[in-house]
Amino acid sequence: MVSDPRIGKTISHYKIVSRLGGGGMGVVYMAEDIRLKRTVALKFLALNLLTDEQTRARFMQEARAASTLDHPRIGTIYEVEETDDGDQFIAMAYYRGDTLKQKIEKGLLPADQAIKYVLQIADGLAAAHERGIVHRDVKPANIIITEEGFVKIVDFGLARFGDTTRITKAGTSMGTPAYMSPEQVRGLQADHRSDIWSVGVILFEMLTGWLPFKGKDEMSMLYNIVNSPPDDSENVAARIPAYLRAVIDKALSKNVEQRYQSLPDLTSDLSEFDTKPTADPDEAETVILRPPELQPEQGERRILTNEMVAGGGSHEPRVASGKSKWLRFMPIVAILVVGLVLVLNYAGSPEKEVRRTQAIVGADSAAGRADSVQPLLQTAALEMPSPPDASVRKEESKKQPAAQTIKAAVKQKPEVVVGSLAIDSEPAGAQIAINDDVTEYMTPHAFPGLRSGSYRIKLTLDGYVDRLADATVRAGEQTKLNLGLKAKEKGNLTVLALVVQNESEITAVANIYVNGQPSGQTPGSFSLDEGGYTVEAKLFEHTALKPTQEIQVRGGEQATIIFKFVKKE
Repeated sequence: MVSDPRIGKTISHYKIVSRLGGGGMGVVYMAEDIRLKRTVALKFLALNLLTDEQTRARFMQEARAASTLDHPRIGTIYEVEETDDGDQFIAMAYYRGDTLKQKIEKGLLPADQAIKYVLQIADGLAAAHERGIVHRDVKPANIIITEEGFVKIVDFGLARFGDTTRITKAGTSMGTPAYMSPEQVRGLQADHRSDIWSVGVILFEMLTGWLPFKGKDEMSMLYNIVNSPPDDSENVAARIPAYLRAVIDKALSKNVEQRYQSLPDLTSDLSEFDTKPTADPDEAETVILRPPELQPEQGERRILTNEMVAGGGSHEPRVASGKSKWLRFMPIVAILVVGLVLVLNYAGSPEKEVRRTQAIVGADSAAGRADSVQPLLQTAALEMPSPPDASVRKEESKKQPAAQTIKAAVKQKPEVVVGSLAIDSEPAGAQIAINDDVTEYMTPHAFPGLRSGSYRIKLTLDGYVDRLADATVRAGEQTKLNLGLKAKEKGNLTVLALVVQNESEITAVANIYVNGQPSGQTPGSFSLDEGGYTVEAKLFEHTALKPTQEIQVRGGEQATIIFKFVKKE
């Protein structure tokens, strides 16, 4: 095993103890801060990348991005330094615990635990988004779960500030493939909603143990991210509760406009299901689903009151101590009393319409929990002889729980992108723009993630006339577009030099410089691309009356410049 040359060394005021791990860009070590007597984590740019200026720039961008954020869910940056040898490193807080990746590898996470982690992850990322910072590489390996159970988001190496230029290589998509959004795969502009997509992938993976988009290789996985719906097999249905699947489907909408528009929107929906753990089933205790601000304190138990059943749940449930065990039977007693009253009322007044009465299971009962509460509803309800009138139905629809609204809104599967477009040019290497959106790609290139429809294509290449074309993408087909580029017609420039002597002009041989570059001698004729040029002429022991001249060369046209010189005195 090759030893790490940094281990055991003291760099600045940090003594490196051991290597914690590393990725494509950097290596992380555990170190001791000699000055402050504390354990820290040092992240160095990988040794093999020290000469890559682009990677060094991205490494420093991570430091700037993370150091501007002060939030309990984001890893703390202490300082950024560079050694005398040119090594760049970031000093960060050291957290004892596992990465979320390690936790997932140990086994599936319960739904309530997964929700707890996602709420914390979203809280930290939302703080970054408020500062105009998009992480762009959110994945379990970049999320630390401390021994106390708190989330710390690290590695902002691909972070982008607002609308500043992305530090990426042309024609590449930055991010970890399995967690990349469709727009990242397609090389388009990625905003904060790409992070929301990644959070949806992580939630899916925590609950199932596998990714929502699979493939036999990386390319097929990327194709499925753009074109296929997330895995909805029977195994998934068995592991993801319906109410959480609704949230995941909306987070994984391929259309960014149909996706959650902010992480607070996502956490608001998840909070509808932030429930207390279910009690021992042998105790047949009722589970109350409520928003977090109305959850009882630990050790307390929500119970139903007669007023809640009779009044439709508008009253606040009272809190009973867990020590008063006999109170657990109060819901059953209340339901039986109400049921008895309704039966007697129905028997004594056959013409009086009897409405269906339901047990109230929290202010915001989750639609997806129907299986768990159905036996209680069957016991507590009386079937009515006639349905409610329209006004009652309208009023009940207004009270429909938020969870049902969420599920209805995202019930349909995300729109599937079914077409692809392959663009080539002669010569190759032209910049591709689609519908006036300039991409990072050059010809030849295939776009696997385009909806069926018409697209306006523009190819741009230096020395050639811009080429415009329309392309129609059809479902299930690959449209191929091969465009020939016409070279721009060159213009002709003639440069002459004359020496003025005794009121006469004599042709001379002078050195010519075009845009600062030596370009021959006069008299000279040049074929130049259309555009503006700066031309200069020099003649030994002579002074030019106008040493520098600007000229606009037009394709297919002739232009002439004449320099006049006088002999130096």
